[in-house]
Parts: sequence; structure tokens; C-alpha cells
Amino acid sequence: MTILGKLCPFYICENMDGMITQAGLGIQRVVNDDRLAQGAFFEFFELIKPVNTSDLQTLLSLGETNLTIRVLGRSGPPMKGMLFRNPKTSEMVLNFSFGIHLRPAVEAYNLSFSDFAPTDLAVEMLYLLEAQSVIQNLSRDLTLRLQSEKHVAELDAQTDALTGLKNRRGLEPILNNMFEREKKFSVLQVDLDFFKAVNDNFGHAAGDYVLQHAAHVLTEEVRSSDTVARLGGDEFFIVLQNALNVSTLEQIAARIISRLEQPVEYQGHICKISASIGIAYSDDGGCIRDGQTLLKNADEALYASKENGKAQYQFYADIMWLKFCLKQISLEHDGQV
Repeated sequence: MTILGKLCPFYICENMDGMITQAGLGIQRVVNDDRLAQGAFFEFFELIKPVNTSDLQTLLSLGETNLTIRVLGRSGPPMKGMLFRNPKTSEMVLNFSFGIHLRPAVEAYNLSFSDFAPTDLAVEMLYLLEAQSVIQNLSRDLTLRLQSEKHVAELDAQTDALTGLKNRRGLEPILNNMFEREKKFSVLQVDLDFFKAVNDNFGHAAGDYVLQHAAHVLTEEVRSSDTVARLGGDEFFIVLQNALNVSTLEQIAARIISRLEQPVEYQGHICKISASIGIAYSDDGGCIRDGQTLLKNADEALYASKENGKAQYQFYADIMWLKFCLKQISLEHDGQV
């Protein structure tokens, strides 16, 4: 390698016939054509600046001037350089660099540190770019890991650890979203009857097993688009997409009660429970606008089921109708109607 080649890896020497006589290893890698050292300059390069320069005579007339060239057949960025004339031989020497396009050039032409002159500031830039790339990758990985951990933490915060169902915190945004979208839907609040006796007689491990069994039953009895949540203790809540008719809701409630009444065996112990259910619609009364009111309505219907002997279901609408009828009877008795 000549001294010129070591100091200026991206140089080209061109004779008076427009033929390239020498080329640095850097420019050879950029052009990536074995014919470079034997071909004509305009066979491999296009002059972008100065404009309207596409022949040897025009190039010879430029003297010492700044150039911008593009390598033909390559998709990398342009190169900037300087043209010099050797007064003794009339040979032209052109030396190029990538300037601000260093990074895309390194990627496009697959360049490395050895392709640049040791004194070239581009080498330091490459080190900085490499360090920047490492830092960016580390930062991106850290961001992705933090986002993933945040997502997992949010899921954990909205999930009941024992059953894997949504908890109260996870249920609230689902109900709020349903109201915001003005979707009609129905809900079932399920409370396990005689659950305290299981805990008292067989221990909390048996109680946990029964809760997991109940969660499994409830999940099986609804569609995948519906939501089953555990509100705490032995209380569960089901959100059924779309407003289902009374007959369908009665069938679902009856199946749940029937399945939960079947004895559950745990380590030789027979655990017996049942279920009381309160049913409410998102448009009960025509004025519900939030999940808390709906939860209150379903809870009131559940309480009525408990009061009527457990292991049954009750509609909130029926309770309201009964209250209305009782009020009318009371008014008539008092002579106000």
C-alpha cells in the first residue's frame, strides 16, 4: 500500500484520458467492483456537484474544487471530496469522505475502522457511534424490560392470586368501559352458601380449594367474552356481554347453583356448599351510569336470595317491582291513593 493509500484510503488518481490509475482500499470497498482501477471515472461515479458535470473535459476545467459524488449502482449516501491537479503529470487526485453521512455510509458499505486513515476523525466518530449504539440498545432493552415488568405488575394488581380471576380492582375498568361504550349487559353476583362451615370444619386450605373449584365452575358456565371476578372472600361477580333475556339468565343461574351444590372432596373430607345469586341489568331503572351502582343493585338482589332461603337466584328488577307494589298497598291503606 502506498503512503497516499494509508493517509487517504478514499482517494482516486485519474489520468488525462479519464481513466482511473489508482484507488485507495476504502473507495474500492465502497465501489465493490474489481474493474475500478482499470475503468473510467464516469463509469463508476456520478457528479452531483458541481452540476452539469458529466464529462472529462468539464472535470479537467474545474481545477481545485469541492465535489460531491454518488457511486453508481450502490444505494449508499453520497461522498464529498476535493479535486487536485498535479502540475507535473497533469494527473488528477480526488480524495473523498462521508462527512455527516458517516453512519449510514458505514452501514450501507459495510465499512470498519481499518477502512479509514488512522488520523481520520471518522475513526473517533465510529467509536462514538459504536458506543452510542450500545447505549441505545441497553436503553431500549431496559425500557422494554421496565414496560414488561410494569405490565406484569398491573396484571398482578388486577388479578386474584388464589383463583387467577379478575379482582375488584380489575373489574372496575371493565364495567366503566362498558358504560362508556353504552353497552347493555347483565351481571350476576354469586355468594357461596355454607362456605364458613368448610373453613371452620376442614381448615383454610380446604376453603381455598373450594374457592378455586367455584372459580372453575363459574368460568366454564360463561362465554370467553364474559368476565368472572372474585370480589373477595366467597363473593364472585360475573359480567355477561350484551343484555341477555330473562330465560337465558335463569338457565345460567340454575346451572351454576346445581353444579356448586355437588359435594367437593378435599383430602378425604366432603365439602358441601351452594350458591345464592343476585342478577341485575346495566339499564335497571334506566339511570345507572357507573359500576358502583350496578354492584349495589346486584348485591341487593343477592341479599334477597339469601333472605329467601339460599341456593336460589333473584332479579333486582323483581325486587324493585315488589317494593313498588308494597308502597302502593301502603298508600292505599293510608288513604292516599
